[in-house]
Amino acid sequence: MLRTMTIVTPAAPTVASRRPHPFRWYGVALGERVSLVALADDGDPLRTGRDRLTELSEKWSPHGRRSEIARLNAYPGVMLPVCADTVRLATRLATSDVLVDARHSTVGRRGDRALDPGAAAQALAAELVLDDMLAAGARSATVTFGARRYSRRW
Repeated sequence: MLRTMTIVTPAAPTVASRRPHPFRWYGVALGERVSLVALADDGDPLRTGRDRLTELSEKWSPHGRRSEIARLNAYPGVMLPVCADTVRLATRLATSDVLVDARHSTVGRRGDRALDPGAAAQALAAELVLDDMLAAGARSATVTFGARRYSRRW
């Protein structure tokens, strides 16, 4: 006698039926304690946010080999080529001491006072990290710098 066996596998869950999970990361960036939270199906948005925050922290630290802010502070009066993110930050900091040429992606500073982006860098970093986390698939994301919280939903 021949027996047949049918294997029944459950249907793959649809996107609408999947429940997202919270993914969290805690660390220090731009001189402040930071937490990232992403509500997502997997941890990719959190990794994306953490990598972006690390990159921005290296560029905007007042010290460090890769820091564009440290380079600007070391060469007052010289227009230096910087990345688009730093041009955007410098535009927010634009005072009589900060010179920005967005067309040529250069920034410079006048005077003896060192450039210290502080809270402006943290706010812009939060915006950029949130954008990247949502683009990577997070349904909602939160970035907290100290007591300041920035959140967005997709």
